[in-house]
Amino acid sequence: MAVVPVDFYGTRRKIKIINTSQRTMTDKNKRSDFVAYEYLSVYVPIEFEPIYSDMYRNFGWIDNLTAVSMPETPLNRNQTILRFKRDRDIPNRSRLALKQRKCEEALKKIERLENLKSAIPFIVTLTVGLTGAALLTVSIFKLLEAKFVAFSLLALLGLSICLIAYFCVYKNIRNKQISKLTPIIEEQYELVYQLGEEGRELFL
Repeated sequence: MAVVPVDFYGTRRKIKIINTSQRTMTDKNKRSDFVAYEYLSVYVPIEFEPIYSDMYRNFGWIDNLTAVSMPETPLNRNQTILRFKRDRDIPNRSRLALKQRKCEEALKKIERLENLKSAIPFIVTLTVGLTGAALLTVSIFKLLEAKFVAFSLLALLGLSICLIAYFCVYKNIRNKQISKLTPIIEEQYELVYQLGEEGRELFL
C-alpha cells in the first residue's frame, strides 16, 4: 500500500493506493498452507504395536497426536489402538493403498502363525492331560471301594500321563511347531519390509 499526493483543483490531497497483487499473493499463500487429512484408527495386538506403527509410517501415515481420546474399548485386553493421519493429496495414493493392504495381510498371517506355535501343542497336551485326569478320577472311586491295588495303579498311571503331557508332549510339539513355522514367519516379515521400502519410495 502506498500514499500518493494528488492535486484536485489546486488542493493537494493524499489518497491510498492498495497493491492488489500483493493481497492476492498473500491469499494464495494462506490457501497453499491448507492440508486435507484422512484419518485411520486400527486395533492391533500390543506385542505387534511397534511393527504396525513402523508399517503405517512407511505408507505416509503420521501419528495423530491431536486426536481426542475416545472411549473406545479394544476387542480384548491384549490389544491397543493406533491413530494416524495422512495428507489426502499424497503422491501415488492408490498404489500406496494397494501395498498397505498387502502388508496388513502379511502381518495378519504372522499373527496367526505365532498363535499356532502354542495353540496346537496346547490342544494336544490338553487332550492327553484329560486322559490322565480321567484315570485319577477312576482311581479315587477304586479307593472308595477299598481296591487299593487298582487305586495305586490307576493313580500312578494318571499322574504319569499328566506329567508327560506337559514335560514331554507340550514341549516336544511346540519345538516342532517353532521349527516348522519360523521360516514361514520370517518370509512374511521380509515381505513386510520389502513392501514398506517400496511404499516410502512412492511418496518421498
